[in-house]
Amino acid sequence: LEEQLIRKTNLRIIVSTIQVLADGTGYECWRMLPHERDRLTKMLKDAGHSSLNLILSGDRKVGGFYQDPETNLIEITSSSLTHTMPSNAYGNCMLTKNECDEKDVKRLDKFVRVNNFGTVEIDWKSRNVTLALRTVDASPLLQYQKGAPDAGDAIQMHVHQ
Repeated sequence: LEEQLIRKTNLRIIVSTIQVLADGTGYECWRMLPHERDRLTKMLKDAGHSSLNLILSGDRKVGGFYQDPETNLIEITSSSLTHTMPSNAYGNCMLTKNECDEKDVKRLDKFVRVNNFGTVEIDWKSRNVTLALRTVDASPLLQYQKGAPDAGDAIQMHVHQ
């Protein structure tokens, strides 16, 4: 891994079955592997060049975007295609849905609590990368791009250069 991370590149995509940046979850994530997470972020910092580093993760039954202000790592977590975890699934929260959600300063938006999948679109010419969480079922509420109904409607989207 270290050999790959020191290579100069414009874009690096790292895939993990569990969340890397999330700190607010009690579920399996890299926070529970602090040595390994510190090692990964140190290797990325030590690489010394300014490539965009994206992390794709899942296994949460919710979707979300995360960014680490120290390392500028960006993570998109997408799951699940078939079922999602409702707010307060394992608690007795009498507050609003947002107040019952995990508190995590690295999460950029609210959780996506509908069946979803993530996409990464790379426009090499304009040097833009678009990350999106999309609905599994077509929705009239948000339209991403005409002529692409198989992509699903965008729920949340972030563009990076």
